[in-house]
Amino acid sequence: MKKFWFIIVFVLLVTGCASSGSTEEQQEAVEVDDPFLTSYFAIVDALIQNDYKAVQEAGAQLNKAEQNDGVTLALTRMGKMIAEAPSSYQQRMVLYQMGIVIPLYIERNSLHDYPIYKFSCKSVLDGKEGIWFSRNKESKDPYAEENKSDCVELIETIEPVKQQ
Repeated sequence: MKKFWFIIVFVLLVTGCASSGSTEEQQEAVEVDDPFLTSYFAIVDALIQNDYKAVQEAGAQLNKAEQNDGVTLALTRMGKMIAEAPSSYQQRMVLYQMGIVIPLYIERNSLHDYPIYKFSCKSVLDGKEGIWFSRNKESKDPYAEENKSDCVELIETIEPVKQQ
């Protein structure tokens, strides 16, 4: 199963890795209401609330975002996967895979007006480490249906980067 998800993420990243435009153009495209981050944060928040329908809606919004490279293509495809997932468990599995791709997006499109907090939980989905990001400094575990916070660890704060 791990190989399957790895292959999906790898193929999605490779199929669109050709850079489209300069770094300045990419940074200008990122606004306060970034469609990728806004949808991603909505997915995380909805999973924390165990709101299956809200996760589907946020995934559908992510799927509609305009893609311009391999990372955004992967995120939109994951949005579709999370919107179509038949269970909360499978939605959480897609979020786990998004934890691999979303840092690449944040790194490439680092223009935002608010800090982004990176969290980790060492034992999610069969004992693996789960990573997720939030606008909130405190978070519960989006991978746990019981909304546990005992394993949640804030591991990084990504400071705001404003347009100059």
